[in-house]
Amino acid sequence: MPAKIGSKRAKLSAPSEIPPSAEPPSAEPPSAEPLPAEPVPADLVRADRVDLRQSAVRSVDATDVTVTQGAVGLAQAERVHVVQGAVGVAVADTVELRQGAARLVLARGPVRVEQGFAGTVVARDVEIGAQGFVGVVIAREVRGGGRILLDWRGGLALGAVLAFAWAVLRRRGR
Repeated sequence: MPAKIGSKRAKLSAPSEIPPSAEPPSAEPPSAEPLPAEPVPADLVRADRVDLRQSAVRSVDATDVTVTQGAVGLAQAERVHVVQGAVGVAVADTVELRQGAARLVLARGPVRVEQGFAGTVVARDVEIGAQGFVGVVIAREVRGGGRILLDWRGGLALGAVLAFAWAVLRRRGR
C-alpha cells in the first residue's frame, strides 16, 4: 500500500520478494518516517503564474495568482483570483474573491467580491455580489447588491464626528 500524507503506512513487500537468506519477519510492523500531516508554509514564491491548491504561502510575487482553498499572506501580482481561500494583503491590478476572504486589497483596476469578505478595499472600481461584504471601501465607483460597512462618504462623516469629539474632549481637559 503506498504511503499517505499524515499516516504511518508504508509500502510493504510481498512475501515472495523476501530473499530466502533473510531473517523471518518480526512481529513489529516495519517503521517508516512519519510524513507531515499539514502542509508546511513556504516563504516566498516568485513565478509568472502561481496556482495554489490547498496550500499556504507567506508571500507570492507573480503575474497571475490563483488561490483555491489555500492561504497567502501577501500577494503581489497583476491578477489575483481567490476561490474558497484567504489572502492577507493583495496588491494587484485586478482582484477577484469568490467565497474567499481578504484583509486588505489594493488594486489599480477592478475588484470583484462574490460571496466573500474583504476588510478594506482601495481600488478604482469595486463590484460586490449579492452575498459579498466589504468593511471599508475607497473607490471611484461601487456597484452590486453586497453590503458595505463604510464607504468613503461614511468614512468622511465618521472622521468629522471623531475630530469634533476629540476637540470637545481636549477643551474639557484644559
